[in-house]
Amino acid sequence: MQAEDKGSNACNSGAPEDAQLCVDPTAEVGDWECRCVEPATGRAQRAGLAVCVIDECLQHGGVCTAVGQACRDPNPVGADFDFVCDCAPYGEGTAVGAAAVCTYPGDCADNAWVCEEVGQTCEDPDSTVPGDWLCRCLFPAQGVSTQGGPAVCQLNECIAFCPSCAEGACVDAGQSCVEGSTSPTSLGDWKCVCPPGETGEATGAAAVCAVDECKANGGRLAALCTDQKQLCVDPMLTMGGDWQCVCAPPAIGAATGGLAMCTVDECLNPSVLALCMEGGQQCEDPNLSASSLGDWTCTCANGAAIILVPQGLAACPNTGMWCDEFGGICTAAGQLCIESDEAGADGSCGCIEPLTGVPAVGKPTTCVLDECAEVCSSCADKGWGNVCTQAEQTCEEGSLNSVTGVADWKCVCATGASAVAAAATCSVNECGPG
Repeated sequence: MQAEDKGSNACNSGAPEDAQLCVDPTAEVGDWECRCVEPATGRAQRAGLAVCVIDECLQHGGVCTAVGQACRDPNPVGADFDFVCDCAPYGEGTAVGAAAVCTYPGDCADNAWVCEEVGQTCEDPDSTVPGDWLCRCLFPAQGVSTQGGPAVCQLNECIAFCPSCAEGACVDAGQSCVEGSTSPTSLGDWKCVCPPGETGEATGAAAVCAVDECKANGGRLAALCTDQKQLCVDPMLTMGGDWQCVCAPPAIGAATGGLAMCTVDECLNPSVLALCMEGGQQCEDPNLSASSLGDWTCTCANGAAIILVPQGLAACPNTGMWCDEFGGICTAAGQLCIESDEAGADGSCGCIEPLTGVPAVGKPTTCVLDECAEVCSSCADKGWGNVCTQAEQTCEEGSLNSVTGVADWKCVCATGASAVAAAATCSVNECGPG
């Protein structure tokens, strides 16, 4: 079974009428969950089936509560329109699938309509005392009752217990519950809010929280990087443990969960590389340490030089061969002049790394730049490893044109998601496609 299909199969493992919805909120592995499908309700279960019921009072309860009656569903397994309206606790009467006709004792016999019109129930505390009737809030709403008139009722679904209430959904996720409206008729508008240091909220469910690990805990992790003059980066805010220390330019290098090994290949500097290439020479940086700067040189095509000039073109020896007389054909095109192995034969023009191509005898050749395979300042591998390969992604080259096709490579996820000139954010959908 493939990982991306595991959640979907689990959520649909029962009878067709009991099928649940598979949701994969983040790219984190193992956080898929099964959710009930309307009209069923129930707490979502991480990496497992939810316990779902069909409480018809959530759909039709307004028929009862609008006139101050309580709704109950004696059989929450199926949707068979068997919900009941009860006049209790202060009146008598019940009805299935409709509002009941209630009878009240004492003062409420004549005054219950005042309460029912605002969705409250009537109570007569002492039937021997005339005029002491009052309206009571219908559970789970609470409020202060006023003798001889409607009560002021509120419903805080964050603390109450009812089918539409939070009932610990936020607290269990380490989040805060915030009520949208305390009106008894405003149901399911509570929301879970992520704790300080994290961002995210969701209405009627636990939130998917994002945390920048470089900023969390007072920037403790960031300090590990910055103390060594490196940068702290958190590439995926919804996944823990993926923070990185990244070398500050012009140094290159990165490491997940610790300090990076930084190097500075000065030949990756486009202006340095261009200087050598325009002279038909290759660039060499003998020491890649970040503390060793300015030691790059241009070297002659045959590896020999009369004088190596730091940060400049070398003085190449005159061998009296083809390249000495006609090498300008190659160097004018920014290519190497290559002597033939056969005496008296014409030399060839060849590409200078990171460009590649087949040498052409006596004329400039066609050079291409495969930024997925080579090392250069615009390549996927800038000298410390291929960005795509390290992210377990595939590198695809856009164009091999060394002029117009610069930095057009992309990293491609197994899911098809991609990013140009950078590692992609791969969303592994454990629920499968669709």
